[in-house]
Amino acid sequence: MVVFYALYSVLMRTRHPFHLGRLAGTAAMLVLSVLLAVAGVDVSVCLVVMVRAPATTVVGYDTVGHRHVADDLERL
Repeated sequence: MVVFYALYSVLMRTRHPFHLGRLAGTAAMLVLSVLLAVAGVDVSVCLVVMVRAPATTVVGYDTVGHRHVADDLERL
C-alpha cells in the first residue's frame, strides 16, 4: 500500500493529507489484527480484521478519493 501511495504522489506530483489518512487507517487495521492475536483472540477473527484492512482504502477512494484523482488528472 505504501508503494502505491508513493507512486501516486510521485507520478501526479501532488500530496493530499486525505491519502495519508487512508494509509494510516489501513496500517491501523493491520496493527489491530496483530494486537488481537497477541491478546489471544481467535485466529479467524484476526484474519477477518486483516482481510478488511484494504477496505479502508476502497471506502476512502469511493467517498472522496476519486475527486482528488479527477482534479489531479485535470491539472496535469
